[in-house]
Amino acid sequence: MKIPGEIDVQRVRRILEELRRRLADPSRPQIELDYIERLLKDY
Repeated sequence: MKIPGEIDVQRVRRILEELRRRLADPSRPQIELDYIERLLKDY
């Protein structure tokens, strides 16, 4: 089992930040917002 390195952790943070930014954008289609909510459900 590989332990995530600092670069991996930074990459995950950037992805999560982008998903949260998109989720906060009310101009996005509802279907996309629903999908993003499902992706972020456990985070």
